[in-house]
Amino acid sequence: MTVYTWPTAWAPSSIEFCSVPNNRAHTSPYTRGVQVVDMLGERWKMAFTLPARAYSEGAALEAFFARLRGSANEVALWHFRRPVPRGNMRGTTTLNAAVAQGAQSLAIAGAIGKNMLVRTQQFDVSPWVKNEVTVTADATAAPDGTTTADKVIDGVTSGQHYVRHSFTTNINQTYTASVYVKAGERGRVGMIFRDATTTLNQARASWNLSTGDMDFTGNVGVGTFAPSVAPAAEPIGDGWWRCSVSGNVGNVPSCQLRIHVLDASVPINTPTYTGDGVSGLYLWGAQVEAGASATVYETGATLKAGDLIGVGGQLLMVAEDCMGPGDNTITVPLANRVRAALASGAAVTWDRPTANFRLTSDTVPFYYSPGVLNELQLEFLESWA
Repeated sequence: MTVYTWPTAWAPSSIEFCSVPNNRAHTSPYTRGVQVVDMLGERWKMAFTLPARAYSEGAALEAFFARLRGSANEVALWHFRRPVPRGNMRGTTTLNAAVAQGAQSLAIAGAIGKNMLVRTQQFDVSPWVKNEVTVTADATAAPDGTTTADKVIDGVTSGQHYVRHSFTTNINQTYTASVYVKAGERGRVGMIFRDATTTLNQARASWNLSTGDMDFTGNVGVGTFAPSVAPAAEPIGDGWWRCSVSGNVGNVPSCQLRIHVLDASVPINTPTYTGDGVSGLYLWGAQVEAGASATVYETGATLKAGDLIGVGGQLLMVAEDCMGPGDNTITVPLANRVRAALASGAAVTWDRPTANFRLTSDTVPFYYSPGVLNELQLEFLESWA
């Protein structure tokens, strides 16, 4: 048995895609009650139409289906209308743990979403680095109502008081960094979006957390980094503001976000002061994303109901919308059950995931009109030994 790859140039004009359950139903002759035995082994069925095409293209199609020999050989097919997830999960993804036969969920590692930062609500742990600050985790209610906002407290040493997070960028791309901030004893916050290796390229701004007004903005650059800043913080409610800084990174491959605690006396361009060890402000929901403005905050990668992923030759459908917790993992509920056990570390495919299918008929008739190969009606059923 040989598995052939479907040529990407042969795009169907219409498609039917559905799950065929492996059920057995029994109706009582006495009570007319119905008992259904739901057995493992549901399979995908795919039926589609290939549009009419020039006579000259018919020979290649005939040769392809002749090689299938009816249902003797198989062809790897993907969902032609949803070749990639509608959610934003990308990256080199693998299973985060082994998955048992019959499971209806699985955990994925290496799942990267639009938010390029990790642990975006946990400023007390790596990869966040603390500089002359202490962080109290889960110190107050966050904008989403959970007690997950951290308090960042300045140290007693004279210096700059901030947390920072480094991330890799694509050159010549515009990015926006944002974070939710609420005043504590300190009523000003500063942000610096900068080249991770030099102070010569950066965008910086600071905000008054009483009014949301930006009280300082400035750029430093040498031509490879073209930063800009948002004019004011976005009010969220309950004292929370969303502050953002944007910039085109030019040819800079690695950047850094710094979030500064500021007292009333210093601007973000010279943010050195002596703290008291007890005063601070609250942070939650940091995000860095491609684009010139901040969009909806997401903790991690997302998948949408109906998205498809491939693992170990199985084509699995996402049962409902899900989002990762912000550590490059995501737990995915499945609409169809895992038919065979899967090992931890197995590759997870999100770009045109496939399963192997067989034709449901022994022959594929080809009908020609003058100069034209007429449309073809095809039906395949997923193969599972």
